[in-house]
Order: sequence, then structure tokens, then C-alpha cells
Amino acid sequence: MTRMDTLDVKLISLDEKQDAVKVQNNVLQKKVMTRMDTLDGKLVSVDGKQVAGQVQTNELQEKVMTRMDTLEGKLTLLDGKQDAVQLQNNELQEKVMTRMDTLDVKLISLDEKQDTGHVQTNELEEKVMTRMDTL
Repeated sequence: MTRMDTLDVKLISLDEKQDAVKVQNNVLQKKVMTRMDTLDGKLVSVDGKQVAGQVQTNELQEKVMTRMDTLEGKLTLLDGKQDAVQLQNNELQEKVMTRMDTLDVKLISLDEKQDTGHVQTNELEEKVMTRMDTL
């Protein structure tokens, strides 16, 4: 009986140790679960921040693209204005050249009239000299 009592005490002791280990296991499991929940929460937070960052990146890309489109539109307008100015310059150059040609013709005409005037003056001087000689 003493031997059985001793075994019973040992079994009771083992049962108590086993209960203590179960309690510790339960505590550890709760800690692990809490830690996992915390990590899940952090992951969700990181995912949320990543999504928000991607949204901001997309918005910035859209703004950059819109700005680039606007600048391309302005460049196209400037090219159009530059073409129009070039056409006006060409037209003005043509007008100036035509005007210069007209002035050249008029100068030639004046030179011819001046030459004719000199000839007439010379003829008149000769007539006057002849007349004076006659007188």
C-alpha cells in the first residue's frame, strides 16, 4: 500500500505538472495569437499605406501627364503663331521687294528724264549761243 500511495502521489504530482504545463501552453498560445493579431494589424496598416502611396503616385502621374499635355498644346500654339509670323514676314519681304523694284523703275525713269533734260538744256544753250553769235 505504501508503494501504491507513493505512486498515487507521483501520479497526482505528474497530473499537477501536466496541468501547469497546459496552463503555460494556453498562456503561450494566447501570447502567440495576440502577437499574430498585432502583426496582422501591422500588415493591414502597411498594405493600407502602400495602397494610399500608390493612389498618390497615380494622382501625381496623372498631374504630370496633364501638365505635359498642356505644355505640348502650348508648344503647338507657339509653333502655329511662329508659322503665322513667318508668313507675315515673307509677305512683308515680298512687299518691300516689290516696292524697291517700283522705286528702282521710278529712279531709272527719273534718270532718263534728267538725261533728256540735260540734252534739251545743251540744245537750248547751243541755240542761245548761236543766236548770240548771230546777234
